Amino acid sequence: MECGILEDPWNEPPADAFIWTKDPDKTPDKPAYVEIEFVEGIPVALNGKKLDGISLIEKLNKIAGDNGVGRIDHIENRFSGY
Repeated sequence: MECGILEDPWNEPPADAFIWTKDPDKTPDKPAYVEIEFVEGIPVALNGKKLDGISLIEKLNKIAGDNGVGRIDHIENRFSGY
């Protein structure tokens, strides 16, 4: 995410900037465990339930987001606008 309010490095991202991930303060206190089954290198099941690839990734994204996975702070090593 970039631009607008985030162009000023003193500003924290607003809560609505995060669509897929929960605030770490609002995530479960216990870890989530997932089991992915592969056939010939292709994921075919999640937690014992057979799923097509798109559905499997969507469910993994939901589990990860609900647990705050995917939020990072990032500093670029380049100049913008020059």
